[in-house]
Amino acid sequence: RENHNRADTADERRANPAYLLRDVPPTPESHYIVREEFVKDICTRLRDINQSHGHLLIYGMAGSGKTIAICQSIRKVFEQGCFTSYGVYWVKLGDIRNDKLFTILKSLCIKIGVTWKEPPQNLEEIDAYAKQFFEDHQDKSNILFIFDDVWHKNHYNYLTFAKKSVVTSRFLHPENKLMYQCIPASDRFTYDEAIQVLAKNQNLQDPQVLYDNPSVARAINSCGGLPLAIALIGGLHLQSDQQWRNVIQAIETDEIGDLPANYDFNLYGTFSLSIRDMEPNKQHYFLLLGVFKRVQIPIGSIMSLWKHNECTTISLLQEFHHKSLLRFVESKGYCILHDLMIDYLQQSHDPQQSKKEYWIKMNLTLVQQYFFQCQGQWGTYPNDGYFYQHLVYHAIQAQADVLLATLMADFNWMATKFKVFESLFNLQSDLQDYIRYLQHNNKNCQLFQQLLDSLYQYESYADMETMDFIQFLLNSNQRNSWIVSKAIELAHENTVRDINRYWLITSYSQNNIKHSPWIASKTLCKTLNEVVPKCCSPKDGKLNIIYNDYNQAQDCCLTITDYETSKTIFNLPLPNILVSKVQVSPDASIIAYASKKKLGAFVMFWQLYHVEEKVHLTFHDQDGTKMSAIEGSLLEFCPLVTSQGNLTLATVSDRKNVNIWKINGHDICQFGRTMFGQGRINSCQFIPGSVELLIWYEDIAAETSLENQARMWVNENQIDIWNTANVQSKSSFILPKYVEQHDGKLAPSSDLKLKSGFGLSSLQLVGKQDTTIIAAYRHVLGNILIPNTIHDRYDFSKDFDRTFQIIHTCDKPITNIIVSDDHQLIAIQLQKVKRFMVFKRNSHRITAYLSIDCVQYYRDLTFIPDSHHVFGYDPVPPSRLYRYDLQ
Repeated sequence: RENHNRADTADERRANPAYLLRDVPPTPESHYIVREEFVKDICTRLRDINQSHGHLLIYGMAGSGKTIAICQSIRKVFEQGCFTSYGVYWVKLGDIRNDKLFTILKSLCIKIGVTWKEPPQNLEEIDAYAKQFFEDHQDKSNILFIFDDVWHKNHYNYLTFAKKSVVTSRFLHPENKLMYQCIPASDRFTYDEAIQVLAKNQNLQDPQVLYDNPSVARAINSCGGLPLAIALIGGLHLQSDQQWRNVIQAIETDEIGDLPANYDFNLYGTFSLSIRDMEPNKQHYFLLLGVFKRVQIPIGSIMSLWKHNECTTISLLQEFHHKSLLRFVESKGYCILHDLMIDYLQQSHDPQQSKKEYWIKMNLTLVQQYFFQCQGQWGTYPNDGYFYQHLVYHAIQAQADVLLATLMADFNWMATKFKVFESLFNLQSDLQDYIRYLQHNNKNCQLFQQLLDSLYQYESYADMETMDFIQFLLNSNQRNSWIVSKAIELAHENTVRDINRYWLITSYSQNNIKHSPWIASKTLCKTLNEVVPKCCSPKDGKLNIIYNDYNQAQDCCLTITDYETSKTIFNLPLPNILVSKVQVSPDASIIAYASKKKLGAFVMFWQLYHVEEKVHLTFHDQDGTKMSAIEGSLLEFCPLVTSQGNLTLATVSDRKNVNIWKINGHDICQFGRTMFGQGRINSCQFIPGSVELLIWYEDIAAETSLENQARMWVNENQIDIWNTANVQSKSSFILPKYVEQHDGKLAPSSDLKLKSGFGLSSLQLVGKQDTTIIAAYRHVLGNILIPNTIHDRYDFSKDFDRTFQIIHTCDKPITNIIVSDDHQLIAIQLQKVKRFMVFKRNSHRITAYLSIDCVQYYRDLTFIPDSHHVFGYDPVPPSRLYRYDLQ
């Protein structure tokens, strides 16, 4: 499906340069001072980010002036030519749940032009789509994103799609220092800065009178110099010493109620004093503003709430602005309340009501005033930038069940909402919220769930040119459904009024919603991680993941986590070690890791560590030599644990020798003889669910008769199968390394120099009875059935065109083949595409089963033990595992 909502266009940018500072709050010099050193520091970092990429975090307590300083800094560097190509997006987050973050980020993606085949369903999908968008549109990676007031640590995981970003937060988490340049915001004005703000509010040309007043100094000290508190005090326009003493008393007196954390003075006292300084009716109007969400509040909605005309509303807002109670941007027609002020306004100011009762009453007042304004014709209310966005939220908060029932069945309102947003997304979000509300109150939500399912399933059929919601409903629903019945009523009304003409589908095929096989995604680490994680299923049935983080850094470590809970089970510090590979035993008791001395080195050294006993294990070769580590390019654990609980592993050294090892206590003892064959080892892996080892040799050379003549490479790959229980060879096969296609069949390449045709890229053995070789030659997948009579060595290259049966020809080269433990499913990984294919095995027949479109490129694909689920791994930070259900 395609997202038809248009992105910001170049014409708009050229026509209005200020358009590039999208939603950046204004900071007029008449009302704010510039904290020179703070802003200078931020500007320096912003210029660096503009030149390349980077991330900046400004942290400090609420009310310390973070947002103001960022706004001033952004405008300053913008005037100097920074971020002028694609501009800035300002996004307010706050203390929100993941579902609200999803809504915000999806809306942001629509604005910048991100498209999707299937609408994203969770934050991981949104993040993946956004990351891919910036990979495909490198020029747009110059957009600067400002994420204002981030509260929750896990929300940072979903902001990494931005190549250039600024975050403000009240909190600093240790993980932030890994990705962000961190600047603390001073939680107090200097004395001079405080005097400047007070003088600016009183229009004093000479602030010396404030310097000379000891009550001013005490008031500044009493509120800790907090910028928000100083601004509110300045808004009181104090003149007499008695007025200053009243302020000091209010600040130093304990307030009854829920006080904000981390403040050593009565912050709410300054709020209360500023509000009580007004006439009672004005106090009432200001207190009502606490019902609004923490966004820009348009004049239109305030007029409805107050039941005032535009002139009176503007006059009141100007007065509140003059008193620093809010910011009123008259030119844009909206006001903004500080988060701390909203917290205060949402306290119960009626001693007869609890906070919950007061909150319900506030929301009920707002939705009733909206109803009065539009006389219940919700779809006729003018779009003021707030009503259609948040009406359902306020109705739910008001617990207005009757109003909600009529509103959520009002297709005229939905039709207007569809046109306002040019998207079904916001309507879908409203329906989701309402369904959750009904479920919470144990009420039937089936009809609304049908409507929501329909909007999701047929979203791509919405005509974005006519924006006709009624016709969309008629097109995309069964004729006997309540949705079509309701839509026909409105269509009839509109036809009679000659507004539009409609058509109706009279018959339908059976339609079912297609569910994505993608189950979930898990973030592993925040740094680039080329080390592919591994998984195992110990006896307790839990799925464990082992991965490496902070590779080659002081904090480098190996971590085992419980997949379902994300709880860390084990952590092994490896400071400054360059880890290249990891493995884990099937029972999760032993972890193995390979390290290199430096990046680009070929030599790897493997070490094993016992998780429970917290000790490294020792290798013992057949000569009795003890080693803490062994050199090797590959190490594989046998997927089966013996009845005695013993573990087996195989290692490859020099790309030609294979050794089997048995683990006994803290010792790893070599078992049996060294296995070797002709050529170099391409891969060495245990056959899923067995003790048998598949070794693939390539680059086989034939000896020549002349002493000084170079050896001739032959068109052969040798495949050996070994039983590791007794280290005995079970069978051996020869496959051509290169093949050519003739008349729809593949045959060994006839070019003795090779380097032509399709090369063997991956292979697996499946089946314990009817054993079959699954092989990929470039983009062609095929199979060879191994006759039961073969027990030694067989050359399949001799009659390859007859024995190799083509299963599927792909549009991209095949890079890997994986097999489920029960050998029923086979998945193939394709080169540089966000897709993999799944095939089903039934006896010796293998047929195409599924094609999985992924939202993100993945580097590695693996089956989860004892399941038909697979993990796709994306190493780009934050690295993630994407889980798919293939059943």
